[in-house]
Amino acid sequence: MQNCTLNSKIAEIKKSGISKRRNPLIAQFFEKMGLMEQEGRGLTFMKNEAKKHGLPEPTIEAGSKTFKITFHNISEKSNGFMSSPYKTVRNYENLNERQKEVMEYLRKNPNLQISRSDYIRITKTQAKTATRDLTNLCKRKVLDKNGKGKGTRYRLFPLLMSNKYKI
Repeated sequence: MQNCTLNSKIAEIKKSGISKRRNPLIAQFFEKMGLMEQEGRGLTFMKNEAKKHGLPEPTIEAGSKTFKITFHNISEKSNGFMSSPYKTVRNYENLNERQKEVMEYLRKNPNLQISRSDYIRITKTQAKTATRDLTNLCKRKVLDKNGKGKGTRYRLFPLLMSNKYKI
């Protein structure tokens, strides 16, 4: 009998998009911290955000004392994530040999930041070529640029420090 009641609660929540506060103290805390916009709007917001990012609708499960929302990843065959406005495209195609050499150097030294002078030393190239290569790597979102002028340093984006993402 209890399972039937829970299923009807889930159906009601899905239909209306509104749930009741299960723990008023936690809800009040989130409200005071400015982390809760409006009561009853969260489920609809989460469903819309998942859809906006090309993800399947989240699964809602309610128990007698629990409430669980599961966000699902997309399948490998799906290109729904391509519609996400927050997706960052990193283009590794057509890197020249100098760029590949520096990327490998930074991958082996993930906490290191390099300057243009370091790039010139590593690749044995000219200053203008180094500037073009570094600018290109920054535009591709492969390197992160910090500072200005002689204090400029370049480092790998944190995601690229993992060996999972080969260049």
